[in-house]
Amino acid sequence: MSNSWKDAAESSDAAVQNMRAGNHALAQTHAVVAIMHLLSAMNKPAEFTLNVKPDLFSLNDAGARINASLWNVQPPTLPTEPGIYQDRHGLPWWRTAVESDAPWMSITHGHCDDRWFTDQHAAQHAPFTRMEAVQR
Repeated sequence: MSNSWKDAAESSDAAVQNMRAGNHALAQTHAVVAIMHLLSAMNKPAEFTLNVKPDLFSLNDAGARINASLWNVQPPTLPTEPGIYQDRHGLPWWRTAVESDAPWMSITHGHCDDRWFTDQHAAQHAPFTRMEAVQR
């Protein structure tokens, strides 16, 4: 049996994480699903109606309004300067100076074939703090 409160919380969290990562379409989908789970949990599905006018309705516009009203979360600003950075969990990343669609290397994955990541993936680990050598 499904727990609508738990499902709503999970969908809400997924929407926020996808919005932060720049996955706007997926965030919009999770936001709508979260709303539906909340309504189901409150046992008020009949109170929710969606008047669709095909010539005026835009899923992207509706999703943007939902995201703005529920979370108002801006995607994180990622560093653009090359160097070594620490993510929010304290793990080191390297931002390359080479133009690439995957400019981020997770140093903890440095030995793996899939060590290079896109800005979209790196945004899931933001915020980043620049690491610099300290002379003693």
